[in-house]
Amino acid sequence: MKPIWLSVDFVRSIVDPFEVDPWGSGLVTHQMMKESNPIAEPWNPDDDDQLWNIEQQAGRIRWLVENEWKDPIYIDVGVPTLGYYLKTILDGHHRLGAAIYKGDSAILCFVDGQLDVIYPHIVKCETIPY
Repeated sequence: MKPIWLSVDFVRSIVDPFEVDPWGSGLVTHQMMKESNPIAEPWNPDDDDQLWNIEQQAGRIRWLVENEWKDPIYIDVGVPTLGYYLKTILDGHHRLGAAIYKGDSAILCFVDGQLDVIYPHIVKCETIPY
């Protein structure tokens, strides 16, 4: 499967990490992110059995805003034709938060589910902005 460039606005409509707490550690605000210490490495359960606190979540988004990343995020858009309407982000909340904060128009995604759901939201990009 190849990743697809999708509209940040569409992906944000699934879960906006500045409006919903996807990590269970509290709501990250733009101000909190600006004041946080950047964290370069993503959380790894093999290295740290403690979940990150809200300041660490904000720090990870800040690092991604200030640096480039190439990893696509993973989303599931459900299968509406079979009655499965749940849309979710499986991996990539910090990257999406960084893309929202930076004002990016597109984000690279691996997509599971009924692909015709995303057709109107595909963004054609000549170059990768990361």
